[in-house]
Amino acid sequence: MKRLNVWFIAIALNLMFFSYKLETKILMQPYLQAMTDSSVIVLVECDNKSPVTVEFKEVNDDELFSNKTKFSISTNNRKKTYVHRILLNNLKADTRYLYRAIHNNDTSHWKQFS
Repeated sequence: MKRLNVWFIAIALNLMFFSYKLETKILMQPYLQAMTDSSVIVLVECDNKSPVTVEFKEVNDDELFSNKTKFSISTNNRKKTYVHRILLNNLKADTRYLYRAIHNNDTSHWKQFS
């Protein structure tokens, strides 16, 4: 009986962890900061610390690039959230790019910058 209880608890904990990962959310759509001719920082607010991936590409090109969270900081809101900072570099000046954020199972809409 004791083994059955330990097994049941282990399964319950795994299910709780798995469902938590499935429910992660991007709380604020990605936005840009510190833009230069060759780089930009993408900020994304999420409900946990797991890394955010930003996919980006030139508007007229199919080659897709990506970069992940290099730094995140927690906020002091009513509910704890995390602002992720993702650097996109080696960009071309005067070029239009599409980008989107991916956080576990949540993906933002494609956005554009130049």
